[in-house]
Amino acid sequence: KVFKTDPISLWVKKGLIGDVPSADSPDDAVVDAEPGIPRSDSDLFLRTQIDKPEAYVGEQITLSFNVYSRVDLSSVDALNLPKLEGFWNEDFENPTQLMGETRRVSGVPYRVYLLKRKALFPVKPGSHLIEAAEADLSTGFLFAGQRLHRKGNSVTVKVKPLPAGAPAGFTPSSVGQWQLSVEGPSSNSVELGQPVTLRVSLEGTGNIKNISVPTLPSLASVRAYEPTVTDKVQTSRGKMGGSRALEYLVVPQQTGQLTIPPLTFPYFNPETVRYELARSNPLILSVHPSATSKNAPSAGTSLLADSAKNVLSGGKTAPLRIPALLERAPPAIWKTPYFLPALVLPAVFSLLIWLLSLGRKVRRSNPIAQRRAQANIALDRLKKAGRFPAADLQFYSEVEKSLLRFIASRLSQPVAGITRLELATKLQESRVEMIEQKRILGILEQCDLARF
Repeated sequence: KVFKTDPISLWVKKGLIGDVPSADSPDDAVVDAEPGIPRSDSDLFLRTQIDKPEAYVGEQITLSFNVYSRVDLSSVDALNLPKLEGFWNEDFENPTQLMGETRRVSGVPYRVYLLKRKALFPVKPGSHLIEAAEADLSTGFLFAGQRLHRKGNSVTVKVKPLPAGAPAGFTPSSVGQWQLSVEGPSSNSVELGQPVTLRVSLEGTGNIKNISVPTLPSLASVRAYEPTVTDKVQTSRGKMGGSRALEYLVVPQQTGQLTIPPLTFPYFNPETVRYELARSNPLILSVHPSATSKNAPSAGTSLLADSAKNVLSGGKTAPLRIPALLERAPPAIWKTPYFLPALVLPAVFSLLIWLLSLGRKVRRSNPIAQRRAQANIALDRLKKAGRFPAADLQFYSEVEKSLLRFIASRLSQPVAGITRLELATKLQESRVEMIEQKRILGILEQCDLARF
């Protein structure tokens, strides 16, 4: 009888499993745990979700910021993300349009919109707290819409240290699953003195942006130039990876057999929980003399020893030719049209700065201007309080601060930190009407009751 209803929904309600993503989910490897419907703002809420609560140092954790909505969500006006201290983070999914999918949370259908998805790579062990994200959302359309502010949840990630016994050459960024290869030209037969390209490539899943590719060893028979780095970032089933390659331009300096020995790359595989070693195959090239060279060296000889190659033959000298241009000398700097403005502008600029500072001092000494500035600050705090819902403690705190600052501007004396009885006395001494006194003290008493 139980299984004839809906076993998946029943298990979700009982908390045995998380919410099941829909079949059209863009990335079925990222499984978001059931967020839980908040008591307030249940029709529209923001959630920060991770694909795993524990990971090793350097292992990827997928962080998603989603909006769960049962109303018409028209736009996301602003998204404030928390600081991700203790993580190397990379964006790998940043939608430019709102594309929702239907999910059921505790049996309630919601439209889920992905705002941003990041790949986190922990850099140190311990328990790391990811603070809540905040977003300004607009619902409805045209004149029937409204703008709402939502604050999400915080999540905690437990980062485990890497096991002991790391091999030589291992770095904490070498966590994942990797393959190493060395590739040469299409033909294994190359000419002496002709440049060829060698490519050392590291490919797999992990923090591809922070990984170090093994370098070619120094070979006496090869002249190698500084390599160029080429990155190709890819994501597969929610895992970040791709390839990073070093491309060397090398010039063989000696005929015979040129051998590039195997390269190794130690890494930690979080799937098998052990250290593994990626190894490339040796690369063997056959270097032969150039077919078009009449004075090509014999096999086994070095190009560096061919000293006659750079000697100019007798009778083939050429005169030195130095190009020269006849131009007029530039005019003196004081005769240029921009000399006088450049001389006067610094003095004018300094005078403007002095006048601005003088005007600021005059305004500060004016008590009416000071009272007006304090009243404007109080009004700004009151507007800030309007961004929070009425049930939020921050709302009452901002209302109290705004009201006290306004009273201080009207009485021309500070009132913060005094008792309510002293405040009532100051209001009476300043001849504030009794009905206004009761309203002020009543609002402050409501703020105290809500906060404490």
